[in-house]
Amino acid sequence: MVNEQDTVKNTYQDCIVWALQLFDQLFNQAIVYQLKMYPVDMMEQNLPFWSGTKQAPTPILFNKTSKSQPSTYLRIDSTHLEFVRSAANLRAFMYDILIEQDVNFDIKNCFVHWSNPLRVHQFEKDDDTNYHIDFITAASNLRAKNYSIIEADRLTTKRIAGKIIPAMVTTTAAVTGFAALEAYKVRIIFNA
Repeated sequence: MVNEQDTVKNTYQDCIVWALQLFDQLFNQAIVYQLKMYPVDMMEQNLPFWSGTKQAPTPILFNKTSKSQPSTYLRIDSTHLEFVRSAANLRAFMYDILIEQDVNFDIKNCFVHWSNPLRVHQFEKDDDTNYHIDFITAASNLRAKNYSIIEADRLTTKRIAGKIIPAMVTTTAAVTGFAALEAYKVRIIFNA
């Protein structure tokens, strides 16, 4: 991940720069490293390593406009923009930085240090103003693109997130109950 000590900033533009760096780390550098360790043509026990359910990932480079070079203008992928926007908004919220609605991807003045305290907030899937589901949707869809998997829309992501938390609570309760039952068994055995 992006090193917090080196990248803590105090403007929304700085949050965008951080989000772009995070995008590159998660969806480009990590995949390039994985393909370096496990090349596409790698064989394992005389079978291709990337076969069956293991699909070789594809690195994703962020497409951004270049105002200084209009001839190199690229169409910006909406999932790329959504990831950067939601990641920047989450970071801005945590550091209590004003969130700008008109996002400019011109990267300048990105080495200003800040000392704002971090604001912690709880995950809430039903609050559309906190950018949690937006970030999860964009991140999961980018990872799906890495592995050529079908992407999910925002509502599907919201539905899945809504099922995960109750499932975790139920699983935790069941495991705790079984652990307590085993503790009672041990106590009965040693007291008998």
